Amino acid sequence: MTLTINELKKWILSTVKHSSQVEYFLNQLNVGSEDPERPHDLVGPGNKLEWEVMSNFALQYLNKGRYKPNIIEARELHRQQFHHRMWNEYNPNATIDSMEVGAIDAICSLLENRRYQGGQHTYDEILKIIESNSIHKVPWFKLVIPKMKTLVQPDLTIITDLNNIPNIGMNEQLYEILKERVQDTLAMLKSKGYQIGN
Repeated sequence: MTLTINELKKWILSTVKHSSQVEYFLNQLNVGSEDPERPHDLVGPGNKLEWEVMSNFALQYLNKGRYKPNIIEARELHRQQFHHRMWNEYNPNATIDSMEVGAIDAICSLLENRRYQGGQHTYDEILKIIESNSIHKVPWFKLVIPKMKTLVQPDLTIITDLNNIPNIGMNEQLYEILKERVQDTLAMLKSKGYQIGN
């Protein structure tokens, strides 16, 4: 593999932005209390800062076609996360809280500028996109989108420095864990020969 600091930094920044955005909405809407792996995507088996997950996902910033199997492998590793086990396929054990977390996560990914999802979308565009989702997901999208739309939207553009991550409205305790996870990840990468930041 030909990973450089550039790809790894892009991946960590996009992961921190996504986690911050999801946590902002969970905090504002008082959702996620049943999810044992928070901050979102950053803790537990298959989290996006684990080396096996991160090193494969970061390859998307290189030649996508060449590394598609690696990206698929990373996605499958990540899907062992609690919120994916509750959301991805119909799960009779999924609670209201779990389904709202899953919907918020999916909506946030569509609000972000992810090329493989057709770029950044508005809430109105998302309402059209969700109709093609699995039938067990659609009602949850329709439940949370109006709630998310009424809130002040978080400004992810201010998250640019992994050593100085602003709190865009997350729960304070989870924000501290997020910063700690990033620093632990940077230390792990340094031990592998990747010096990012200070």
